[in-house]
Amino acid sequence: MWRNSNQFLHEHYSEHKIDEVIKINRIGGIFEVLTKGGSRITTYALIIATGIRQRTLGIPGEEKLLRRGVSYYLVQDAALFKGTDVVVVGGGDSAVQAAIELKNAGCRVSLISKEKLDANYSDIREFKKGGDATILECYGVIEIKGEDKVEGVIIQSSDKATTKQIPCKGVFIELGFFPNTEFCRDLVKLNEKEEIIINSDSSTNVEGIFACGDVTNCFGKRIIIASGEGAKACLAVKKYLLEMGIK
Repeated sequence: MWRNSNQFLHEHYSEHKIDEVIKINRIGGIFEVLTKGGSRITTYALIIATGIRQRTLGIPGEEKLLRRGVSYYLVQDAALFKGTDVVVVGGGDSAVQAAIELKNAGCRVSLISKEKLDANYSDIREFKKGGDATILECYGVIEIKGEDKVEGVIIQSSDKATTKQIPCKGVFIELGFFPNTEFCRDLVKLNEKEEIIINSDSSTNVEGIFACGDVTNCFGKRIIIASGEGAKACLAVKKYLLEMGIK
């Protein structure tokens, strides 16, 4: 086992930089990586493994009340809201499943979706069973109210004709995730979800660029799968560089 990360980096001739990549330029058979910190790094091959990030509402009160009633992680927080009014934002499978779990945990749940629910019908039916379940379709949350903790939300109809406030103690935002591909979308081919399209060896449509993990169109957004995909991408890059005569 390596004693520390510095030893690993030194023995493997690796360098670790904490920075944000903002653009990749292709210059012949070489790539130039530009970072927010002003670095310019040239390389014959690269692996994109930038993952995904949580979709947010981007509304007043969301950031201020994060972990004070606003949550993106149901598993950790559901039990804290037993017996209270909560709001779930979203209309897909993850939102409806979160609403079911909260209801089963003893919460009174309002499920708010900008459009008609687009989740598994059996899950929607399960959520509707019994009481303590309200569905508000074609409404969007425009503000989360509260000073030190969540006190309610303000919602508005899609046609902006109706605005009302819903008292609640918790707001669970279940809008899914999106891949971090802004810096390379004009270089590699993406699918309709803006994920990088890869081949079985982790290669992309651009020779010398490989990708792995949740940022790609590979099946299964799980850590164990992403780890395996990362190992595969490293092997593919090694093979690519050897075939190019680069050691």
